[in-house]
Amino acid sequence: MSDMVPEPNLGKLLRTFRPKTSNIVAGYIIAVLMIVGGGWLIYFSLIEAAIIKGANGTEIRADWGKASITGILGILLCVGSPFLIWWLSKLKKLVIHYHEYGLGVEGGQAMKFTWADVVKVKETRMSQKMPIVKGAAKHFAPTMHAKNYIVHLKNGQELFFGPNEVDDPESLGFKIKEKTAHLKIPWEVEEDYR
Repeated sequence: MSDMVPEPNLGKLLRTFRPKTSNIVAGYIIAVLMIVGGGWLIYFSLIEAAIIKGANGTEIRADWGKASITGILGILLCVGSPFLIWWLSKLKKLVIHYHEYGLGVEGGQAMKFTWADVVKVKETRMSQKMPIVKGAAKHFAPTMHAKNYIVHLKNGQELFFGPNEVDDPESLGFKIKEKTAHLKIPWEVEEDYR
């Protein structure tokens, strides 16, 4: 006898969800800017730490505290960039297949499950003002809205998706809600205002 669990029958494929290409491209641009910016910070920290000879022969000593902080920030940016590239490479492989009887997930944490395997779904509705805008201008800035979803399964696994993971998270969330409603699966909604 085999201990293998049979693959669930998910039925006909209705739609496929992938990450937005613009998010992937923006992530790679940010990774390159992190490397360039980190390199510049390291370069400027070395210049700051150098002992400079004045015109009259006196030595002008650098501010080591400032040079150290600048250098550490530069190193952190350069080290953080490969982690961002690694996360983007995982994100590129993510594909969520929406079927008649469940979901199939490729890339990262690959899984297949039927709607009956879902224990609950948590929807987080986020509303926030642009974080860069401060003071009185914050009241005039547009409010950004986003929805994130966590699908909790009977086996303890969770599937998280939001605007960074799939191209249309609200549509996928609506379709999941539609399929799980007749099974009376709890649907929690949490409001997050920032």
